[in-house]
Amino acid sequence: MAPPPAAGGTIPRMSSAAAALPQTVAAIIRDGSRLLLVQEQGIDNREPTWMLPGGRVEYGESADVALRREIREETGLTIEGTPTLAFSVEIDSQLDDLVGRWRALTYACEASGTIEPADPEGLIRTAEWIEIDDAVERLAAVEWYDAEPLRAYLEEREPEGRAWRYRLTGRRGAALRTVAETVGED
Repeated sequence: MAPPPAAGGTIPRMSSAAAALPQTVAAIIRDGSRLLLVQEQGIDNREPTWMLPGGRVEYGESADVALRREIREETGLTIEGTPTLAFSVEIDSQLDDLVGRWRALTYACEASGTIEPADPEGLIRTAEWIEIDDAVERLAAVEWYDAEPLRAYLEEREPEGRAWRYRLTGRRGAALRTVAETVGED
């Protein structure tokens, strides 16, 4: 389980070994029975995909700052209070066009404001509130995304802060995902 947030409203730092991996951040933002998803389309993507809002942690940037920046850019919303680490996933990708390891940190957040995406990279097409079951199905349809950690978190089958890992192999359009597994003790 992740340590509790430090005083002053910041997300706790990870160990130096964990922080050595490149990181991404994503937000679980709920409105009753709905989750906020963004529809994005990269220049190499044939079709847009639905994802939790978030993105890369830039060099020298903390996870907290990155999360707040990404949510503001992709949704127009402002994170309120201190986000809670819902789960983390270590991903080992051996896809033909995406090779490497990284850690994806997903936080439960409260947010306020009006949905108005202003993504400077131009990848976000829209942001919408989607019923939780439908949102999870949309995420599960993304070839490289494993929705099991999100399902386990939303269904309260795993504790907050649970660490997971999975591996991707193959090529785009025919990728194989090794089943996600939890890491560490219960």
